[in-house]
Parts: sequence; C-alpha cells; structure tokens
Amino acid sequence: FALGPTRLLTPLPALTVLFALQWGALVWGRRTRAITAASVVEIAVIAFVLVALVRGANLIGVTAAALAYLAGRLAGAAMLFAPCRAAVKARLRQG
Repeated sequence: FALGPTRLLTPLPALTVLFALQWGALVWGRRTRAITAASVVEIAVIAFVLVALVRGANLIGVTAAALAYLAGRLAGAAMLFAPCRAAVKARLRQG
C-alpha cells in the first residue's frame, strides 16, 4: 500500500527547491504578497482535492493525501511563476 503514494511524492524535493528559488526571488524583488497568496491557494487546493478524492473517488487515505499534497504544491508553484518573473525583471532594471 505504501509504494504507490511514495511514488506520487517523488517530485516533492524538486518542488521544494523550486519554491525556495521562487520565494527568494520574490523577497529579493520585495513582492512578498504573492507568496502569501500562493500559500493560501496551496492550502485550499490540498483541502479541496483531499475531500474530493476521499469522498468522491473513494480513494485510500494515504493515496488521496499524497495526490492532494502534490496538487497543492503544483498549484502554489504555478501561481508564483508570473510574479517571480516580474519581480526579477523589475529588480534587474533597477540595477
């Protein structure tokens, strides 16, 4: 039962590195509101997907939790792409 959820969680270390780079760029660019918004979206997606998978798809808890966590992290990272790019561009223009 543990092998499937473990396989689902294999991209998480790479996503953690991506988040650290994005957060660093946003802090460097002084645009930290995007970090807060992405965190709220991440939590909301995790909660929604977890409930949907456990109640709707009737998945086993650990598998549903792994999928929900992965979906939340992906949503948070995706939400930070545009603000991160804008922050870096603006900061580089300043010199």
